[in-house]
Amino acid sequence: MKVYNLLLLAICAIFCITTATFADDDLIAEASAPSIADPVNPKEGMVFKGYYLDVDKKSEIPGALEKAAPVKTTVVKTEYFSWNQFSDDTKISHGLWEGFLKCKRSAVCTIVIKQDNWQGNACILFVNGKKVCSGYGQQSVDVEMKAGFNHIKLIAYNKPVAMYLSPKGSTKDPKLLSPAIMFHDEKPEEDVI
Repeated sequence: MKVYNLLLLAICAIFCITTATFADDDLIAEASAPSIADPVNPKEGMVFKGYYLDVDKKSEIPGALEKAAPVKTTVVKTEYFSWNQFSDDTKISHGLWEGFLKCKRSAVCTIVIKQDNWQGNACILFVNGKKVCSGYGQQSVDVEMKAGFNHIKLIAYNKPVAMYLSPKGSTKDPKLLSPAIMFHDEKPEEDVI
């Protein structure tokens, strides 16, 4: 009888430790993706910020962007993620696009990113505050998209990026994602001068 009780106690202890461990992991996962509010005043296009950075490692790019001031900030409605239109007036090495994609329903979607696979190119994609992919050339990732507004942030180095989305497993052609179909939150601004 004592062996049976000890065995039962050991199983309960393992169950409690396992449950507590998984609960802690869930809290960490939830805490790692910040909550991003839906836009209050949605307008067409994405906010583009162009930077000139001297950064070698892609892991250092997000931190460097947070510390640096952009050399160009504007709203773009282009078909691709590119800063070629600004190359005449300023030197830009990295682009950051931030905005919202409005989805009709919740679904797991496949996002494909295409960028010329040139030495040094890199792009980093965040969806709803969570980094979902980072790398070179062509990449694909499955992402949970919610009904309504989904926050999209793309950081790219040196070359234009094309991005496509389709429901996971769909046989239809993927939809081109671009600043032209996205939204930004246009908050009222007051002149300082």
